Amino acid sequence: ARKKTEESLRKSEELYLSVLNASPDGIAVTDLTGNILMVSPVCLNLIGYKKEEEYKGHNINEFLLPDEHERSNSNIMMMQNGIYNGPIEYKLIKADNTTVDTEIKGEFVRNADGQPTGIVFAIRDITERKRVQEALFESEEKFREMANLLPQIVFESDLEGNLLYINKGNNSKGIPVFKEMAAEYGLNDTSYSTMAAFFDYDNDGDLDMYLVVNKINKNELVFSDSRIKNNRR
Repeated sequence: ARKKTEESLRKSEELYLSVLNASPDGIAVTDLTGNILMVSPVCLNLIGYKKEEEYKGHNINEFLLPDEHERSNSNIMMMQNGIYNGPIEYKLIKADNTTVDTEIKGEFVRNADGQPTGIVFAIRDITERKRVQEALFESEEKFREMANLLPQIVFESDLEGNLLYINKGNNSKGIPVFKEMAAEYGLNDTSYSTMAAFFDYDNDGDLDMYLVVNKINKNELVFSDSRIKNNRR
């Protein structure tokens, strides 16, 4: 019976190590107080250490920024009370004292009686994701700045007629919203319009539109006329 138990334990440890080595995320195993027992190769590479003595026995908080210790301890206490918040973002301190953006999720290691004996942390490097998010944010900011400089009216034409987009202001996210209103302004012209200019033609304080229109005559594109349409807003 003893040999069977030892063999079962050996196979269990081998499986455990195989999971650690195969995981694409970094894995760190600690005791209940957060002292590190082992880490996976991915985790070792992530924090930039090469030797076991460089991390083993150290508390996991030593690899977090000081202002994140309280939050880390609080999240572990919540786990002990059965409250799991899912992956949480932390900055890890690497061996060269630089930091790396990570997403960490913890779970208790339990014995046969279901009692917690340690904690396993799955650690994912989200540096690239954060970079993309920041680039997207900067792009959106530039778009907002550019859109805010746009005129109140944008004119466009397609094969089915003219399209008139009116700037209706910003939405709740600060992004300008344009509404197609050619029909409301009497400008949904289906002829071959090629250019539009906006100005106060008759000096009455209203915005007028100068629309250049061409027509097809015997398979030739011929300049036909220009027209003025007064549009009150």
